[in-house]
Amino acid sequence: MLRSRQLVVLLLAPLAVAGCSSVDDWAGFGRQKPVAEVPVSTGADVVAQHLDVLNQLGSGPPAAQAEIAEASRAQFVSNPTANHKLRYALVLSTPGHGRTDFVGARVLLGEILATPERLTPAEHALAGIVFRDLNNLLSLQAQLDDLTVAMHSADKERSAAANRRIQALSADNARLRKQIEAANAKLEAVAELEKALVDRHVTPEAAK
Repeated sequence: MLRSRQLVVLLLAPLAVAGCSSVDDWAGFGRQKPVAEVPVSTGADVVAQHLDVLNQLGSGPPAAQAEIAEASRAQFVSNPTANHKLRYALVLSTPGHGRTDFVGARVLLGEILATPERLTPAEHALAGIVFRDLNNLLSLQAQLDDLTVAMHSADKERSAAANRRIQALSADNARLRKQIEAANAKLEAVAELEKALVDRHVTPEAAK
């Protein structure tokens, strides 16, 4: 009897192992190769990419700057998504390279901010910050231009006033010279008259 039970256990053991394996497979606990997770880009990741490009643009040599700016422009022209438009606007808003265009960047950012649903919240926030900075910068630039024009105008007015004063002084000097010359001529005439009178008085006395 004991030998029969041992035989039954030996026969059922492989089935039990197979059954456990089936249950594990059915429950999802079987040995499976781990599936690599596909990274999902977040708004922060996208903004970090934008900032990395701007860092390269601001610190690179002129040749690298030109290459980055041209690549951004070409990408925007060939596929004008909001993301590419933002990248190109950020490139234009970065000073210190040949493609810098504050006015053009502000126009693009204004278009981007008009359709916020096309950007991630982080990108929209970045666009808003740069847009406000450009507005302040261009406002200051306009004020500086106005001051420069006013200074040039004031300089021209001061120069014109100085020229008018010089011309007036020159005219006064010319008039004074003429007056002095006329006075000298009168003095010479008086002197000649006095000499003639003296000569006329002396001549009769000498005849006596």
